[in-house]
Amino acid sequence: MPVELLIARPASGKTQTSIERVRAMPPLAETWVLLPDRLQAAAFRRRPAG
Repeated sequence: MPVELLIARPASGKTQTSIERVRAMPPLAETWVLLPDRLQAAAFRRRPAG
């Protein structure tokens, strides 16, 4: 599985880019998103799926 890290300053669009890439993947594709803390992980999960 290829690994790609998105590294940039805060509020530069990393989360939006990640969501767009996850949406472009086939359904049920294995995806890992690493976030700095539980609060941001919870916010990422609440983002609309489509």
